[in-house]
Amino acid sequence: MSFKARSGPWLLFVCSAAIACSENSAGGKSNAAAGASSGGAKSDAGSSPTTHGGKNSSGGSSAGTAALAGKGTGGAPASMADGGAAGAAGAGGALDEAPEPSDGCGGPSKPATGKQTVDVNGTKRSYYLIAAEVAEAVPLYIGFHGYGGNGEADQHTFNLQSHADGKGVFMFPDGVVQSWWQDALGWDNRNNDNPDMDFVKKLIEEAKAKHCIDTSRIFVMGFSWGGWMATQVGCALGDQLRAFASVAGGGPMNNVGCKPTSTLIMHGSNDNSEDISSGRASRDNFSKLNACQTASSPVADAHCASYAGCSLPLWWCEHEGSHEVPSWGGDAVWQFFRDAPARPVRR
Repeated sequence: MSFKARSGPWLLFVCSAAIACSENSAGGKSNAAAGASSGGAKSDAGSSPTTHGGKNSSGGSSAGTAALAGKGTGGAPASMADGGAAGAAGAGGALDEAPEPSDGCGGPSKPATGKQTVDVNGTKRSYYLIAAEVAEAVPLYIGFHGYGGNGEADQHTFNLQSHADGKGVFMFPDGVVQSWWQDALGWDNRNNDNPDMDFVKKLIEEAKAKHCIDTSRIFVMGFSWGGWMATQVGCALGDQLRAFASVAGGGPMNNVGCKPTSTLIMHGSNDNSEDISSGRASRDNFSKLNACQTASSPVADAHCASYAGCSLPLWWCEHEGSHEVPSWGGDAVWQFFRDAPARPVRR
């Protein structure tokens, strides 16, 4: 893997505030193409808001085993409607699908929006919470920040809460210093069994116990190093997730035990911080896992391609931008999560 150290805290603030950031503003870089099992570059200045930057392009490059068919070619399977999902609107799946309420639905008052902590095997870990504004079972969204970032700033990366309109619980965990990689603030995404993965499991437990969660609608997302982490969580906990989205990331670094999972991979062809080969390797890994065909059809206003024949949906969103969440990226992720079908078997 390769990433770039930040030049100072002021850059992190600027990047997570109101502009889309490119890693080129921080100094030198070292890129390494990576396969699904070997990792790749993870460099990041925090998170790029979806309301800025990014070209409205549809991508269209092809590489690896799941070749992108391009606009207007190929075809989505009959079970997929505009994006590889059975069903219509609603916060994840068909309108007539009954929610699966968590134990927290019967509890008293819920934790309020703001900074929270949780004990993970004797270690205090923190996260930023956006609580639901309704008294009903709602989806859970967990978002992972990029290199050197933090959860509170990361709420603006995809801005899905603007779509949820109070009908969702959002958890944005804080990474910790990773001695295995540059002593940088981020995630341990090397495998499926480590303290950061325990943290994610604990967050899910915490959400189910203290909030009214629809346990059939748990989503994970991340940008850059957070994208790597989202991919690894999608691999490790895929049987608990409705879907995950990884933007400008890569992985999984270890795909032993991965299960088919509704997957969205987004990457810029001009990303000079995380080479697009990392995103393509992720796409190919889940194309194989989800048993997809090579044919695809355009979705999300032709910004993405939905592969045909998959056991669970796979979207590939290649664009002409750099290391960023493009302006349309949050909308595409929301559409994908909104329409993701129920897993054939839930655990």
